[in-house]
Amino acid sequence: MRFRLSRSLTFWLGLPGLLFLLWAWADSFDWRSGISIAGKSGLGGLASDGSSISFHWSHLAPVPSGVVPPVGEYEPPELPPTTSMDFYHESSTRGQRPFLWAQFESSSGTAGAVASRMISVPYWIVTLAYIGLWGAVMAWRWQRSRRRPPVGPPHISFEDKGAPVHQAP
Repeated sequence: MRFRLSRSLTFWLGLPGLLFLLWAWADSFDWRSGISIAGKSGLGGLASDGSSISFHWSHLAPVPSGVVPPVGEYEPPELPPTTSMDFYHESSTRGQRPFLWAQFESSSGTAGAVASRMISVPYWIVTLAYIGLWGAVMAWRWQRSRRRPPVGPPHISFEDKGAPVHQAP
């Protein structure tokens, strides 16, 4: 049996993911969209802006031993007692519209007792990784369908060994 892309469940299940990535990429040219989560363990979020996806996380870092905390008006930040989630979609503040020249970026910093990390991954890297994984799964399914022996009707055979003879006493 021939492998047909139009009849492949792997193809049809992966296509919406690719279309969503391309739509989100195009949307990131003019809009900044994201989700932020605040909880007891820290503050985090995911944002789509300027042809890249940014992950950021902030949390209270323990003060290393031997370091004197600042005196005066410094007040340690408080984290919310419950978990909350916020969605946003606003106009982008970027002056130019980066397309393929968006680059991978990573940063980390500490401000007082708050440590924060941020990673920005360009959409072109995410899209190429998705297409590569999706293509690898489709190639694996194609190879698997080629190795499968053709299925035919079951063959039933009867052997005539004779019926056992029982003699009456």
